[in-house]
Amino acid sequence: MRIYIYQPLEFHFHSGITLGVIQEYLHLARLGHEVFVYGSYTDPAGFQEIRDFIGAQNIHLLAREGPLEKWRTPMKLRFLFKALTDRKPGKVFVTRHFNKALDLVWLKPLLGSSCIHIYEAHEDGFPHLLPVKRQENVEKIRKQTETILRLNHGLLLNNFSQEVILHREFATHPPVINLPNGVDPELFSQAVPPPWSDSGPFVVTYTGQFTAWKNVELLFAAVGQLDERFSLRISGGKSGAGHAESLEYVMAMARKHGLEGRVDFRGFVSRKALIEEVLNGSSVLAMPMGDNMRARYLTSPMKLFEAMATRIPIAAIDFPSVNLVIGPDTAFLAQSDPADFARAIRAAALDIAERPERIARQNAIGRQFTHAVRAERYHRWLTETLCQGYV
Repeated sequence: MRIYIYQPLEFHFHSGITLGVIQEYLHLARLGHEVFVYGSYTDPAGFQEIRDFIGAQNIHLLAREGPLEKWRTPMKLRFLFKALTDRKPGKVFVTRHFNKALDLVWLKPLLGSSCIHIYEAHEDGFPHLLPVKRQENVEKIRKQTETILRLNHGLLLNNFSQEVILHREFATHPPVINLPNGVDPELFSQAVPPPWSDSGPFVVTYTGQFTAWKNVELLFAAVGQLDERFSLRISGGKSGAGHAESLEYVMAMARKHGLEGRVDFRGFVSRKALIEEVLNGSSVLAMPMGDNMRARYLTSPMKLFEAMATRIPIAAIDFPSVNLVIGPDTAFLAQSDPADFARAIRAAALDIAERPERIARQNAIGRQFTHAVRAERYHRWLTETLCQGYV
């Protein structure tokens, strides 16, 4: 089938969205599908890295060199022209963003009656549940979501907690498949903790962005309650020109929570270097979250799936977005407050007796969410459920 991804991309692997799209659909291409994506690039070497990653697989990159702000509209029109003039059976049109999904109101008749439409509901997939300025906007956005659900033939969710929300909020919706984020177990299984000693040191590692809803400050506050055997290793934030801003944030949090000299900030690290430069030697992989709807139900924490493939224990917040994936007695789970998160981190570092069984469980669960497994399920859903009568 020919799959059109209606989502502009910045073609470099510093973008989590781009990395997710390319990894997810690369494996579908390996199953015989043809994939079209569009966007732009400012770094030819970064663009070439993506092309090398794709290799000979049938993924078409409709791209121009330059900032996305400059090329967003021209590349969108080029992409839509390609999709609209493709009249052969077996066409799938995928939207991954709420506002893009609303375009189906006018796009669907133009794409043809044989086109299959899929809405991938990511973190902003149910925006009426996220903070909005006025109550009347909530009702408007909810009705828009109902329209999106009516226009699509299939709904792709990426966490089991999202399905809880879907059934609670919308009685009527298209067929659903739940495909949490994929992981590359061969890569992340290489990450190992240091030799253990009850005297430490214990390195608590966080990788990811510093967006407000993730509440990274919770991690600083928790480690600030632990003794000096515990230190923080941070990788993430903004790359390039934004590195200074991220460094300033990390240093401010260290001062605020009494962690001067106990924080190792490594900035943005590429996917290829992440194991060697960040994850190796970590005692605990920590996943803070804020007490909000996005964190509790709507996110699909990619770092959780990556961590499950390692041999390093996990300390995470006990929200449905986490516990419906990893289950009980695998990660060390905590409430979203510093004292309880500190307890979970301490237990993850010190509980050596339970570690082999917990690591075995997290690795087994992680193998259920590989990119290959995800693609096989997606392929069967496309060909056996959605496309009957269309191809």
